[in-house]
Amino acid sequence: MAAACCSVHMLRLLPAGSLGTRDTGRQDGGGRGDTFMDGGVDRAYAAFFGPAFERLVYDAVARRPDGFLPVGAAEIVPTGHARIPYVLLAPTMLMPEHVSASHAYRALRAALRVAARESKIEDLYCPGLATGVGGVEPDDAAREMAAAYADATRANA
Repeated sequence: MAAACCSVHMLRLLPAGSLGTRDTGRQDGGGRGDTFMDGGVDRAYAAFFGPAFERLVYDAVARRPDGFLPVGAAEIVPTGHARIPYVLLAPTMLMPEHVSASHAYRALRAALRVAARESKIEDLYCPGLATGVGGVEPDDAAREMAAAYADATRANA
């Protein structure tokens, strides 16, 4: 059963600055809410999309009323990339630290809320949220992400 907003695909990060096994659609950028893209999945996104991408992220977050993107919120950012035109920013932490598995739920749920209101998003490619720097076990993150997807499906039905 698909969420009304889009199809969600798990993304596997590959070495050498490539993202996933398919280079189409929209990426869900987990990571931090302070816009620094110097670790974890953020570093892979910055390497893939190039140096201007971090500035696009910074500007999108700076436009928010509080100037940061909290866990449980998401923003869509254009990338300028022909095959991956948008990234949904959905942080799992504010600063580099181990977090609860519930952060994976909150981040994906936020990304799905934004995707539901953006008709240009048909596919969402997502890494295992909070499984790197966040220290969440992949099975625990997968359970939380599945619950977020199920909740989004019910909410958008």
